[in-house]
Amino acid sequence: MEVIDVFAHNFHWVTRTIDSKLRDSFDVITLDTEFPGCLHRTPQFASTEQRYTDLRYNILNTKLVQVGITLSDKLNNVAGTWQFNLSDFNPEVDLGSPDSVSLLVSSGIDFTKNMSHGIPGHTFAKWFVQTLVLHREKHLTWVTFHGLYDFGYLVSLLISPNPLPGSVFEFVELMFKLFGHKVYDLKVVAEWYMKKGLGLERLAEAVGATRAAGVAHQAGSDSLLTADVFGRMRGIGVEVECFKGCLYGICGDDGARRRVDVGGATTGLKQPEGCSMRWCHLRLGFGLGMI
Repeated sequence: MEVIDVFAHNFHWVTRTIDSKLRDSFDVITLDTEFPGCLHRTPQFASTEQRYTDLRYNILNTKLVQVGITLSDKLNNVAGTWQFNLSDFNPEVDLGSPDSVSLLVSSGIDFTKNMSHGIPGHTFAKWFVQTLVLHREKHLTWVTFHGLYDFGYLVSLLISPNPLPGSVFEFVELMFKLFGHKVYDLKVVAEWYMKKGLGLERLAEAVGATRAAGVAHQAGSDSLLTADVFGRMRGIGVEVECFKGCLYGICGDDGARRRVDVGGATTGLKQPEGCSMRWCHLRLGFGLGMI
C-alpha cells in the first residue's frame, strides 16, 4: 500500500482515478486534514457554542495545508490513498501556531514545494463539489478521527468566499446538506467503547491496526490508518453505525454524548433500534438532502 502525493501536475489524473473508483463501489471515504494549528485554544470543558466559536475563528484565520483521502468498500478493501498538497499556506506570512507548523515540517511537509507545485484551494474545492454532486445518489460514507476540524475546513473551502455560518446549528445544517448523514467520527466511538483520551495511534494499537504507509501528521497516512481502524472496529463487532452523524466535540457538553436536533426543541439521549448502547447523533431536525 502506498500514499500517492498529489500536486498540480497529477491532480487531474488522480481526480479521474478517484471518480472511477467511486463508480466501482468504493464509496467509503476516509478523510484527514493537516492545518497550521489553532490560534484560539478551546478549554477542555467548553460548551458546544464556545467550541464552534473557536473553530470558526481558527478556520477563518488560517489556511488548509493537506487533505488525505482513502477510498474503500463495505468489505474494507482499499482502492487507494491520495494526499492532496495545497498551495495556499505560506508559513512566512500566514497565521498559524509555530509549534504546529514545526511539527508539520518535522513530519516531512515541504511548504516551499507546496507553494510552488501544490493545488490552489479553489481548484480542489471545485473538483470536490463536483464529486459530491456527481455521486450524491450513492449516499457516500464519510469516516474521520476527531473530525470536527476536518469537516470545518472542508466546508469552509467549499463555500468560499462566504464565511462559515455564525452558529453551530447552521454549520450542522450546511454540513449535512453537503455530506449527507452517513458521517462517522471514530473518536466518538473510542470514547464509548474504550478509555477516554485515546489518540489515533493508541486506538489503532488497541484494535490491531498498523500504519501501512507514510508517517503520522501527514494527511494521507493518517487517513489510511483511520480507514484500517474503521474496518477493524466493524470486524470485531463494534456497532459503529450507532454513532452515525456525530462529530466529537459539538454533540454536547459532556464529551459528545447528547443528541442535538437542529430545528427542534429537544436535546437528549437516544437508544437507536438494534444498538446495545446509547448513542449520540447530531442530525438535522428536518430534511437530510444533499446538494
